[in-house]
Amino acid sequence: MRSQFWLRERQALTVWPALLLLFIVGAFVSQAFLTTSNLLNVLQQASSLAVLTLGMALVLLAGNFDLSIESTTAFAPMIGASLIVAAPFGFGLGLNPWIGLIVTLVIGGLIGAFNGFLVTRFRLNSFILSLAMLIFLRGATLGVSGGQTVYSPPPEFTFLGSAKLGPLPVSIIFAAVLTILVAVFLNHHRVGRAIYAIGANPHAARAAGIKVDRIVLCTFITAGIFAAIAGIITSGRIDSVVANQGTNEALSVMAALAIGAFSLNGGRGTIFGAITGVLFLAFVANVLTLANVPSYWVDASRGAIIVIALLLTRYTNRDIGQD
Repeated sequence: MRSQFWLRERQALTVWPALLLLFIVGAFVSQAFLTTSNLLNVLQQASSLAVLTLGMALVLLAGNFDLSIESTTAFAPMIGASLIVAAPFGFGLGLNPWIGLIVTLVIGGLIGAFNGFLVTRFRLNSFILSLAMLIFLRGATLGVSGGQTVYSPPPEFTFLGSAKLGPLPVSIIFAAVLTILVAVFLNHHRVGRAIYAIGANPHAARAAGIKVDRIVLCTFITAGIFAAIAGIITSGRIDSVVANQGTNEALSVMAALAIGAFSLNGGRGTIFGAITGVLFLAFVANVLTLANVPSYWVDASRGAIIVIALLLTRYTNRDIGQD
């Protein structure tokens, strides 16, 4: 008899042989692929995508979308950094860096709260709403910054993305710990289990006494905060906040979740699957880059991966008796 773990993680586990094959190919493509510096660099770059994906995973499990997290990764850090960096790159206010960090997180949470409020209160379609917010925030970021980059924020602001604990970047450690916490929350906390119930059948969840709207709102707020954190990690890694930061990250997040066998209707998917998708995307991009494949083909590969993942999801669902 197949275990519950196998049933839930089946597609994610099938990706690991492909990931192993990718490592073999990478070793042949470039001698630099299996070096410690390259592997750590890939994981460091993937850490921000992992945090972003965790936030989207919570929203998607509850049966919604939040594409605006892509623009939140730029807008929230841009405001926070501009408050603490001197002119001409910032607003010239010279606020305490910790205040800038708090403002960044609050802005991310407020964006998520706004999206969640409109979805729960007015029953707006979360996909269309968040797409509109993505476009609005992208324009607002350019407007606030004047299209300029905020260079060299203080060390407090860049710590999460640039600091190291021994040989390991802090961003990798942070993403790993956050992944474990979210996985434990979803599997062992009553609210985490309620998120699955809401995504599977919101009407049945309400009938069971679950506060559906409140929990859905919290998933949006969490996703917004995680997007702000992802933006801080990226800003720390490149020691600046770029106006177009996070461009196409929503596509990468959806690709990672598709690889991880998340249902677009909600209620199905695991954090193990989500992180498997993040790692697969990160190493595919790295191998293609080392092979000197043009960047536009690297971007195209994400779309192809989504199609393959959807076909694989369809096959595995049919095999275990789900439609």
